[in-house]
Amino acid sequence: NAVGAIAGAWGGMILAFITWFVVAQAQSGEITVDSLGKLEPNLAGNIVAIVSSGLIHVVCSLVKPQNYDFKSMGEIKMLEDDQSGLDPKD
Repeated sequence: NAVGAIAGAWGGMILAFITWFVVAQAQSGEITVDSLGKLEPNLAGNIVAIVSSGLIHVVCSLVKPQNYDFKSMGEIKMLEDDQSGLDPKD
């Protein structure tokens, strides 16, 4: 659902920043530009961002689904079928 998508994006970003800073602090003993620029803190933050945002979205969608029927998607006119503005020979 839409709330899950937004919550997943923001929650994943916040958890990623926390993980990035915590791993940099744990490895170097301090948070500096050099410690934040190392590979392991960046990798940890990125993995947490990807996984946690997906999990947050899935949990929110399971708790409160949108129940979309997808029938209206079939009623959308395809752009490839639009012949307006073309010469009859085209």
